[in-house]
Amino acid sequence: MISKLVVSCVSVGLREHGHNISFSPCAAQTVLYSVCQSHPFTECHLLDMVLLGLDETIQKLESLKTNVLLLSVPVSGYWHLGVKLCEWAHARNIPILVGGYHFNIEGSPIARIAAEKRKISVCYGDGKITAPAFISHVMDPARTPLSSIPNLYYWDGESARKTSSTPLVLGSTYPTLPLEIHDPRLYWDLLAKTPMHQSGMDMVDGSLVGRTLVGPEVLLGCTYRTSRLRAKKSACEYCTITSQFASVDGKKFWELMYQAFRYATSIPWTGAPAIRVYQTNDDMGSNRSFIKSVWENRPEWFLETMKTDVKLGQRVYAWHVMSDDQAKILADIGVRWIYMGVDGKEGFTPHPSARHPLIQTLENCRRHGLVLNLGFVLGLYGQTWDSIYDWLRFRHWLVQHYADVIAYINGWVHVVAPGSPDWDRLSLVEPHLVESDLGDDSYFLEKARAMFFGKCTQLCSSGMTADRVRSRLYDLALEFEFERNKQSRIPHSFMLEP
Repeated sequence: MISKLVVSCVSVGLREHGHNISFSPCAAQTVLYSVCQSHPFTECHLLDMVLLGLDETIQKLESLKTNVLLLSVPVSGYWHLGVKLCEWAHARNIPILVGGYHFNIEGSPIARIAAEKRKISVCYGDGKITAPAFISHVMDPARTPLSSIPNLYYWDGESARKTSSTPLVLGSTYPTLPLEIHDPRLYWDLLAKTPMHQSGMDMVDGSLVGRTLVGPEVLLGCTYRTSRLRAKKSACEYCTITSQFASVDGKKFWELMYQAFRYATSIPWTGAPAIRVYQTNDDMGSNRSFIKSVWENRPEWFLETMKTDVKLGQRVYAWHVMSDDQAKILADIGVRWIYMGVDGKEGFTPHPSARHPLIQTLENCRRHGLVLNLGFVLGLYGQTWDSIYDWLRFRHWLVQHYADVIAYINGWVHVVAPGSPDWDRLSLVEPHLVESDLGDDSYFLEKARAMFFGKCTQLCSSGMTADRVRSRLYDLALEFEFERNKQSRIPHSFMLEP
C-alpha cells in the first residue's frame, strides 16, 4: 500500500491552439481540487499543455517524480497528444486515468474503445467523483477496486468493463487550489495578448480588466439545442453538446460567484483591477428563466463591487438577445460581453434586415452597454462558395454599422467532431469513423474534415481537392477576422492547427 502519492493532472491541448490563454483549464482544475480535498496528504500538480507544449510537459512530469497521472482531454482534437502521455506513463508503470469532454459524448463508444486500445481507465462522466476514488484505488486496490468506482471504463486484463454511472452534480464548491498547485496569475499576465484585451473594449464600467476567472458549474446543456430536438430538428451543425439541460437557481449561482470573487481578490495583484468571469456554460445568456432567477437574487456584495474599481464583469454565451428586457437583465447581473455564433441557427441569414435576430440583438446590446464577440464557421454542411461570400459581405456590413458594439469577429474553419450533427452525417457515408477513439493519428480529424468537404459540402467543385478547399477556407477566414486596432495575420483555429 502506498502512503503518499505525487499526482499530476495535465490539461491536454495544442500549444497556442487550445483554450483561451487568459484563463486556466477549468475542468482539470475542478478535478484536481476534488482530489486535494479527498486526499489532503497527496502532492498535487496542475500542468497546462497549451502553455507548456508536449515536450516540456513530459519534462515537468519527470522532474516532479509523478507516480499517478490524470489527463483531462477537453476536446477530441487533443486526444492524440494524450496518447503520447499514456505511452510515457505506461513505460514507467504509472497508473493513468483519462477523462474530459472527449470521453463524455452521450452515445459515443469512444470511452470504451480508448479503455480497450490503451489498456487504461477512462472516466466517461463526472471526474470530480471518479478521480478521488481512482486515487484511493491506487493507494489500496483491495479496499477500492476499480469495479466500485463510478463513471469508469477500465481494463481488467481481458476486456473493458463499465461501472455504474453517477450524474454530474451542479453547484459544487468553487475550486480554489493553493497557489503552489495552481497560480492563475500565469494566465492574467497573458491577458494583454488576447483579441479581447486588444479591442479596447475590455472594460467593466470604466475599469480595465486585469484578472480572469472561469465561472462555476451552474448550467449544463443548451436551451436552443433542447428546443430544436423537441421540434424534431437537429442541433447546430458543428455543435458537440449532447448533455441534457440542467441548471441551479439564482441564489446558488451567487454563492459560488462569491467564492470565486473571494478567491481572486485573495491573490496578491498589482495589475488592472477589474475581473472578467468566463461563464463557459453553454447557453447562460439565452436561458431567460435562469438569468431572471440570477437577477432576482443579486446580493448586496455584488452591488457593492460595481461601485468600486474591483468590478466583476461576466462573459456569457447566447444564441441571441431578442428583447430589451433580456438585455437589461444581462447588464444588471454584470454581463458585459456576449459570444455568439453568427450562422447555423434558425433565422440567421447573411442578409441584414430589421427582423434579423442578430440585428435585433446588436440593437438591444447597444442600448444596454453589452459588447458582442462574433464567430463565423466556414465549411458547413451543404455550403457553397457563393454562400460563404454572402456571409463575408454580411460580416463587412456588420462592422460598417455596429463597430461600436462588436469587440472582435473570428472566422473558424469547420472541424467535424464527434457528437456533432455533421459527424453523424459523415458517419453515415464513412461508418468506420465510429470505430476509433481518434487517438492513433494526429491527422484523424483532418482526414475526417477532408471527407466531409468532399461528400457533405459543395466546396469541392470544378475538381478542387479537399486540401485546396482547406487552404482556401483558412485564407478566407482571415477576411472574416476583425480585431479592433489590429490587423489579423494568423488565422484562428480550434482543435486543429491552421
